[in-house]
Amino acid sequence: PPAGAPLGLMSMAPDGRVREAAVRALAALEEREIPFLVLRANDWVPQVRTRALTALRERLVIGRAADFVAALPLVIGLRGRARHDHAAFVGEVTSLLADDRFADGLRAGCSSPDRETRRACYRIAPARPAMRAAALASNDTMLRGLALRGTNAADRELVRPILRDRVGSFRAQALRLLVDCGAATDAEVLRALLDRNDQVRGVAQVAATRGGVDLPGFYRAHIDKNDPAAVLGLVETSPVAATRVRAALSSPFAGMRRAAIRGLARIGGDSADLFAAALDDAAPGVVTEARRQLLRAPMNAPAHWLAALVARNDASPAARLAALDVLAARGKWPALIDLLVAAGLGDRDLHARASSRLAVWIATYNRSFSVPTPVEIAAARRALDGAGQSAERVAELRSILDSHRGRVRDP
Repeated sequence: PPAGAPLGLMSMAPDGRVREAAVRALAALEEREIPFLVLRANDWVPQVRTRALTALRERLVIGRAADFVAALPLVIGLRGRARHDHAAFVGEVTSLLADDRFADGLRAGCSSPDRETRRACYRIAPARPAMRAAALASNDTMLRGLALRGTNAADRELVRPILRDRVGSFRAQALRLLVDCGAATDAEVLRALLDRNDQVRGVAQVAATRGGVDLPGFYRAHIDKNDPAAVLGLVETSPVAATRVRAALSSPFAGMRRAAIRGLARIGGDSADLFAAALDDAAPGVVTEARRQLLRAPMNAPAHWLAALVARNDASPAARLAALDVLAARGKWPALIDLLVAAGLGDRDLHARASSRLAVWIATYNRSFSVPTPVEIAAARRALDGAGQSAERVAELRSILDSHRGRVRDP
């Protein structure tokens, strides 16, 4: 094991005298002792703390700077400790690491396998172009975000690779910087018009409009090429996009159908029937998108059509479960009836989902003071008999229904 490891363990002993002796021994080492000394710099015994801080300050030289990089998260963590004011010591460490003679070492710290070390190194000297370049090239999402916020027109070549970053907001920031400083190429703007991220498309649309691009025509041409982003782009740039977007619901490509659902939701209006029909799509992604849109206004969904879809044995499991989720969001008493009916259909997945939703319904039903109609009570009683629920749950539901006897509302 490393020479400092046994002493490091001793420095954590419950006996203060043992810790002080261990710190004295660690101070005589020149390898891997710094992390243990940093820990003891916040010791609750003043003598141990003072010895540790003295030893650490003796090591604040360029030759040991790389060792402080390795312990940087521990050093930065001292700022939040209440036993002693460590601001001065932390400042001394960061001043050492910010020394121009250690610039290469600090930049290398931005590539550390430890994410806290990477981020702490960057925060020490974020104004240096080399630090921003290292941070922007990192696979650490937060580090790239920190660096991107500090960029300016002088960094335009550094941010250009970010146009292909996996994070959409980063792509938008990079494109905005390039557009604002006039460095974005026509090819970059046209490619961004078809980005899957709304922010990126928005920035590109502003730039393309300045350049005289016919955006509706551009997007219609790319809809013909079955590009899903073109569907959303047309919605964003044309007031008469609804007809073309509805036509995309019949596309043989699932991505186009999913984009059409999103586009119709943005246009507004009553598209609930179209979204409900899309629940019966063969592509799970389309089903998921249709379910998401229906859940935004479940009371507008066609309940009878959804109930029929849940009952269809030839429908996909994803479609039946999604339809049940929408029905379960359609109000207190209709939801109870639909859940009980679904639980009794004999499908294992439906029974599990409905039973889970029933447990939630029972736990939360009294948050609403709505009362059922006589028809709803009768329907719930009939469905309860064949729902396959435990005797305890059946008894609880019967009790809830009985409690509304005599105070039902008119149909």
